[in-house]
Amino acid sequence: MIKIFEKILNLLKRENKQVVNENIEQNRQDELEVVNYLKDRFKHLYINICGVTKGNVFDLKDCGKLLGWCWESTQTCSLFLKNEDYIERGDLFIEDAISLENTKRPYYHSWICFKFKGIEYVFDPCLDCLCEKDIYYKHFTPNVQGKTTAGEVKSYVIERIKNKPERKKTFLDDLISEDSKEKLNNQTTINGTEDVNAPIYRGSVGYTVKINEDKIEEMEAHYYMGGM
Repeated sequence: MIKIFEKILNLLKRENKQVVNENIEQNRQDELEVVNYLKDRFKHLYINICGVTKGNVFDLKDCGKLLGWCWESTQTCSLFLKNEDYIERGDLFIEDAISLENTKRPYYHSWICFKFKGIEYVFDPCLDCLCEKDIYYKHFTPNVQGKTTAGEVKSYVIERIKNKPERKKTFLDDLISEDSKEKLNNQTTINGTEDVNAPIYRGSVGYTVKINEDKIEEMEAHYYMGGM
């Protein structure tokens, strides 16, 4: 499986390099602008993966730590994007890194589509990809099976946070520190459904947020393995 992921990343790097080479100076400037745009959008988002790996989106993306967390990462990142931006879910078709035949195999995945200066891009934090949407589609020929907008994700998550039930005490409370208990009490854990068009699809994330007038200003997203 690791070989497959390495193949995906290598193919993406090669594809992005080809695009940059078409008009190297202009593409470098455009790439820098869109990267800075996203970094500014995500500057108040902090991700904690199972209490082991922590950091901001771009640092975790760049070192491959978000691989395998596509549902959680696309849904969490969308909370800081424009309402009309959206998540797509479905199969990507990638070259088989194991078979000797020239075949492609489906890879069930999710990615974010957004506009910047009138151009539509794909941000795929888990496969460390940021490129124009037509390049992403040309390379992976996705079979889209579900879609939800950033606005829908925001509305759902904010509603769940505002109506969070009081956390029930568990046996873990006798084993953890008071600081950890307080963090859990302030956290809203949302488990995804199996509806591929739902705002939150699969995965389990605990959100600790600062909200001002229905706008999320700061967030720590704690990814849980297997749900909570």
